[in-house]
Amino acid sequence: MHQPPTVSSIVISLMIILPVITFWLWMFQDMMNNDNLPSESKNNWTLAFLFGNVFAAAFYYATQIEQVENDRDAAKRKKVRRDLAILAGGSLAFLAAAIVISFIHR
Repeated sequence: MHQPPTVSSIVISLMIILPVITFWLWMFQDMMNNDNLPSESKNNWTLAFLFGNVFAAAFYYATQIEQVENDRDAAKRKKVRRDLAILAGGSLAFLAAAIVISFIHR
């Protein structure tokens, strides 16, 4: 018989999924706000993000972030990255709390 998922398996899944989704959203937002990318490139990257998911986000990070750092808007982008890092940290804090609660309820 198939057993329902346990709390620990759900927590572990969330520990993997939430940071990946956060990274994907971070890179997608960065790509959409990158004024140095022509609209055709943005369209291509959007398709890559939709069909390539986190792999496209990782490729974007590897190929485009260095160019972004040299932009005039680098300070603005750094602020957005800092805000997203805070959001990711909050997600990790939530997951840590969920793990502690799951151990308490055993």
